[in-house]
Amino acid sequence: MLCLTTRLPTLCKPMQRSEVVTFFVKALAVYVIWYFLYDLWILPDGRVDLWLSEHIVALGGTMLTAMGFEVFAEGRLIGLAGSNMLEIIDGCNGIEVIGLFVGFVVAYPGRNLNRVLFVPIGIFVLYLTNIIRILVLAITRCMRRAFSTSRTITPPRPFFIWWCSVCGWFG
Repeated sequence: MLCLTTRLPTLCKPMQRSEVVTFFVKALAVYVIWYFLYDLWILPDGRVDLWLSEHIVALGGTMLTAMGFEVFAEGRLIGLAGSNMLEIIDGCNGIEVIGLFVGFVVAYPGRNLNRVLFVPIGIFVLYLTNIIRILVLAITRCMRRAFSTSRTITPPRPFFIWWCSVCGWFG
């Protein structure tokens, strides 16, 4: 099996049983911590989600304007002129996926230096992917039939799975 490391290509040794158990224990611990942190503190408080949603709308509006669209972007609402607005609610701003990504990287065996470098890059890529998803949704929002399809295929989860499976070997 090949793995992606700083020295490509190298041969990876298969994970030992104890490493697999350690990974699952760490992953479970990170998930429980993330659940309590996000669902019981960050989400009810609302400030982080509000800031992230507003930032996504502002950046998305700027990008759509740069692409030549007439855009309305204010607060959590974004849309093209003459179409329905798209509201970036707490579940759509990508913070949960980012939290799960960080948890996966923390739980995965590897060197801490690689994790320190990999986490910010991964967060940036997931954030950018989410903004692109919002742009696609805003553009297709005016086409009712296309919106129902694009909403189901554009979430960052498939990209998140790919990112973790390919780059998770970066340990």
